Amino acid sequence: MKTSCVALLYLIWPSLCAQAFSLFACRSVCQDNISFLRADLDEVCWSGKHLHYALGVGLPMLFIYVIGLPLITYVRVHAMNQKLVTHTNMRALSNRRRLSRLETVQLDFFADEHRIYGMFYSAFRKEMWWWEGTVAARKIVIALIGVFGTEMGDMQVHLSLMLVVFILLVTSQIRPFGGLKHGVLHVLEMASLMVSTLIVLSFFFCSQKTYYF
Repeated sequence: MKTSCVALLYLIWPSLCAQAFSLFACRSVCQDNISFLRADLDEVCWSGKHLHYALGVGLPMLFIYVIGLPLITYVRVHAMNQKLVTHTNMRALSNRRRLSRLETVQLDFFADEHRIYGMFYSAFRKEMWWWEGTVAARKIVIALIGVFGTEMGDMQVHLSLMLVVFILLVTSQIRPFGGLKHGVLHVLEMASLMVSTLIVLSFFFCSQKTYYF
């Protein structure tokens, strides 16, 4: 049950971030000083209902979902990394002597936590256990560009493209994946980033074509 809950939160977290940012996404109409909510242009920003929702719903979502979930995950994964070192030492010790009951319980407890939180670090090298944090930061920045970048026009596409290319270069140099299938994982990551780059470029060329016509 815990593993399912963690996996579900991991899958819907980018959407939660985008929804949290959308509560603060406003725009002006006809260069007016009054801004309106982009999701509903009949709603004036920072007054009345929107102010209540922004303070009562938007801020808690920012602290709980956008900041809280990655922070809690980082703390748990850091603790699991420390336990992994202890687990490795205990397994080496088990080759020389029989483990006590307390040490056996500790190993079982580590196995249970590894099944819950292993998705955040098990695919990476030991020294790169924190790499999932960069993936989370990437998703936050993409959500920010997607929500607040609509007023930038073509610059929104350029920023997205710059971010994807930067991630592609950093990932190709660091090669964070580990394990027996690290080569396959690296190729798949590079392929997904290249597909993302092509998608961003296709959006840009389609928008230019629509503009000229």
